[in-house]
Amino acid sequence: QHYEFRIQTQLLIVDFKEFISDYREKFQQLLDTMDYLKHNLSIKEFIRLLLAIGNFLNYDTYSGDAFGFHIDFLEQLRDIKTIQHSTNLLNILLTMLDDDHLQFVEDIKQILAHDLKSKDVQDNYTDMKKKIEQGYEQLQTLKDNELMQQYKEFYDTSLVNIDEFDQLSMKCNENELDLVKQFWDEVELSEFNYDRCCLIFKTLIDHIDLENKEKQTHSSATATVLDNQDFVPTITTRKPPSSTLTTDNKTNFMDMLIKDLKENKISALSAKRYRPHKVTLMNDTRDVEN
Repeated sequence: QHYEFRIQTQLLIVDFKEFISDYREKFQQLLDTMDYLKHNLSIKEFIRLLLAIGNFLNYDTYSGDAFGFHIDFLEQLRDIKTIQHSTNLLNILLTMLDDDHLQFVEDIKQILAHDLKSKDVQDNYTDMKKKIEQGYEQLQTLKDNELMQQYKEFYDTSLVNIDEFDQLSMKCNENELDLVKQFWDEVELSEFNYDRCCLIFKTLIDHIDLENKEKQTHSSATATVLDNQDFVPTITTRKPPSSTLTTDNKTNFMDMLIKDLKENKISALSAKRYRPHKVTLMNDTRDVEN
């Protein structure tokens, strides 16, 4: 009797056994990635430098003196070019930063290699939880002693495991909200969430790789031209001071930044794209007028 219930439960036993080990690891991966994005110092330094440049470019405008920005601006850095289109904002950032301040690039490549989506994990967990709860309710409704003896232990144990996953799911949701408050605003997760944040950083990493590839190609072409010349011209390179990221240094960071940007003739950012926002990353809790 109740063959359909028996078959469904047998299949569920196999699926849930695989689910436990797989999704415990997936939830932990989500938590680890969120923690990295929120606390990594090299990401903070990159964003602080970008904010300083943006405030200089937008000096004396509505968008100037910002204390934060929406993180999706990172996707636009290659599109902000010099008047002669000889370089772009991302290229200048990479020139100013040393390898230590770009450590997050390689880290995020490894972190995002698994291509784990928070929405997929949460949705699949919700589906499995629903199957377990429905199976347990059906077992209670059937009131079959043989079925009780055969499957009650599985459903009882599964419900205990579901409680554990409920805690992991709630923790992921809480951390995702913290991520939104740091990189966006206090808004609904439908507008900005963990998956969108990962996509933004993936786009940034792809653009950084493109810049480095173009730089290598240009260097190789220059070397080839020089090898074919009878003389070697004197080449002077302007190297930004290593102290540009230290706020307690006696050297005035903004003076050096202004000089560098003037020489590169960077055109100003769009005020509409770069309005100030409340971003906890910058350790500022001032309100912003809408």
